[in-house]
Amino acid sequence: MSPLKVRAQSAIHQCTGADGEVLYSDKPCAAFGAADRTIPHAAPSGATMSLGRPAVRAGCARTLDDLVHEITLAFDTSDPNRLIGVYHWPGLGTESGYDIADRLAKLTRQQLVDTEVSNGGVRLLLAQGKATTTGSVNFHLRRYRDCWWLSY
Repeated sequence: MSPLKVRAQSAIHQCTGADGEVLYSDKPCAAFGAADRTIPHAAPSGATMSLGRPAVRAGCARTLDDLVHEITLAFDTSDPNRLIGVYHWPGLGTESGYDIADRLAKLTRQQLVDTEVSNGGVRLLLAQGKATTTGSVNFHLRRYRDCWWLSY
């Protein structure tokens, strides 16, 4: 007998309690006396929609918002191909390309806590083990053929 798959009908709220502890719930954060950290992400320009959600990115990330949206979706959906799709590959050899693809795939298995875009780079804050412990990964931003890309 195959397991029954049911799609959630309510949003998941990312809450931060007064003690700094992160909590995820289908109930509003106010029910726990916590602050709501859920950040809605707009669909990137040129994205097609499926069931009200971005399904396929059309083209490349033309803006930094588009790039951050793709990064966020890669983690929200545990889809390494989305993160691999915004990496700047020109000039890399086969072996280093496979190494980078493996690193990116491993990243998407972690929980993305936040993104910080700074002058020339993107810092991803990732939960490690307990939700209150975070690590980070830094990427460089590259502008190539009128699109934004990540690189190490």
